[in-house]
Amino acid sequence: MKLRSIVFGGLLILNHPLAAAELFKCNILDAVEAAAGRMVRNKQTNGDIALFNPLIVDTATASVHVGGTQSRFGAWTVLQRGNENGSDFVASLAGGDIIRVRVWERPIQMMFTQNSGFRILMGVCDPIQ
Repeated sequence: MKLRSIVFGGLLILNHPLAAAELFKCNILDAVEAAAGRMVRNKQTNGDIALFNPLIVDTATASVHVGGTQSRFGAWTVLQRGNENGSDFVASLAGGDIIRVRVWERPIQMMFTQNSGFRILMGVCDPIQ
């Protein structure tokens, strides 16, 4: 496991394992979709939580695996690498879906925007060591 430095609470922490994390298990805690100009929760968004939970995001290879079967989900393109200095990891799917992992925040947060379904899935992630 490679180790890097991170800044936490204004302090420089050398060789912290979280700074080197590239693989994350993200648990989806909420999902909403647009309906008549508002964000709502419904049967479809509840189904999305069950279908996609958990997401495994590899920020090194931009691969995303979903659900209990951990099937690989599409071919993602990295738009932004992300780091511990306040920059999110951002990747997109050909259809315009976007996944963001806020690696610099604790807890680590994830937001998956499904443009095809006008839905947003949100949750928290843990680094996989």
